[in-house]
Amino acid sequence: MVLVLAVLFISFSFTGPVLAGPDKAYFTDSGQFSYAKFLAGEGDYIVAAREFERLVEHFPSSPLLPEAQFRMAEAYFKAGLYHEAEHSYSLFLANFSDNPMAGAVRILIEEAKEKYLKEKLPVVVLDDGPLYEIDDGDRTIRAVQVMIFDGKSYAEVDGELKGLKEAGVDTVIVRVFHNR
Repeated sequence: MVLVLAVLFISFSFTGPVLAGPDKAYFTDSGQFSYAKFLAGEGDYIVAAREFERLVEHFPSSPLLPEAQFRMAEAYFKAGLYHEAEHSYSLFLANFSDNPMAGAVRILIEEAKEKYLKEKLPVVVLDDGPLYEIDDGDRTIRAVQVMIFDGKSYAEVDGELKGLKEAGVDTVIVRVFHNR
């Protein structure tokens, strides 16, 4: 019994585990890729994106790198994490601009950006929300007061403003005051 345990211990310590744990990648790029692809096929997109990212981290010279980086972005997109998808697609484009998928990726970047901005737009309820209608006889002003924009960039704030315009708002009142 002791001999069997010693043999198992020695063989396991030299060969290592066969499957990946939560903190380890598979030993080959193709194994890692297959595992991530399997997760995406099962609809576990967030974990799949992380596993594709592990391939990128652990196998930076792999021939599977372009497809792994593309599928990572695709998994984020399918998970509804559009900001992460946009970032990942942009990385793909920066790293593999000569890839045949580059044209499609440019379109996907815009689609992810659009979905992200729509998701972050403020909700404007026209019937009983914070909408002010002022009629001065010549024209009617439809205004909202905005305390703070959620956007972290000019493009995101621009998306929020476009959403307000689509909701029928033509005037935005922004509160501005001095804080220490």
